[in-house]
Amino acid sequence: MNLMTPGKEIAADAKGLPAELRTGALTLEIERHGIDAFAEAAERLRSGEAIGKVVLDLG
Repeated sequence: MNLMTPGKEIAADAKGLPAELRTGALTLEIERHGIDAFAEAAERLRSGEAIGKVVLDLG
């Protein structure tokens, strides 16, 4: 689903997503990895083992 330019078929559903995220009714799985774990994070993406989004923490 592309929320930047949602098509007509998902536009109505997409409008409610921000509120559901704010209230916790909808959650997004995020894996955070330090920059030193870049290779591991990339392998998890390649293998399909990653759950949700994979984020590299550069801080």
